[in-house]
Amino acid sequence: GFGNVGCPTAIKLNQKGAIIVGASDINCALWNPTGLDLNELGKIRKNKGGLSQYKKPVRKRLGPDKLDWLLEAPCDILVPAARPDAITSKNIDRIDCRIILQGANNPSSKAVEYYLKHRRNILSLTDFIVNAGGVIGCAVELNLMKNRSYANKVKAKGLKAYTEKLVFDTVSKNVQEVYKRMKEDSIFRDTATDLAYERLKSKEVWL
Repeated sequence: GFGNVGCPTAIKLNQKGAIIVGASDINCALWNPTGLDLNELGKIRKNKGGLSQYKKPVRKRLGPDKLDWLLEAPCDILVPAARPDAITSKNIDRIDCRIILQGANNPSSKAVEYYLKHRRNILSLTDFIVNAGGVIGCAVELNLMKNRSYANKVKAKGLKAYTEKLVFDTVSKNVQEVYKRMKEDSIFRDTATDLAYERLKSKEVWL
């Protein structure tokens, strides 16, 4: 899903050297193994017709009734960033990637993630860790209203710059911590859940 989560994620991954081979919205799905033009996708994504207005060459262009094929297209990192339950028992054996970065809320389930890791050797990074930007941003806004010294600190750095850095640092630190704690037979979700409960009990502030 090339929306408010998928679009900036694609841009940031591309800046790190990734080639974006697939993108979709409610109008169409595009797949090109040599890469898509992110500048054009960004310009048209909010226009009438959305990604169906993409003019550059593609290997596959699929209509609204076949959007789910893009989930099964070969890639290194799959980012389901549109709807819940995108990856289920119905397509689990056709997913063709190394890592799933959950950009949507609940795009898969615990049982699916067990199967992916232990039967398919695919690591799925759980939404409440890697897709926590909105929650972190909300926490910043709440703290701005309650804490004047905090508000002054954020204002000095610029709200957008401060929040983006906080999201990046927090998510990165949490992912690294989960990786460090994971055991061979565990999945990312279970270890992340244990970490979340531990943080809640400690009542630490992460801003």
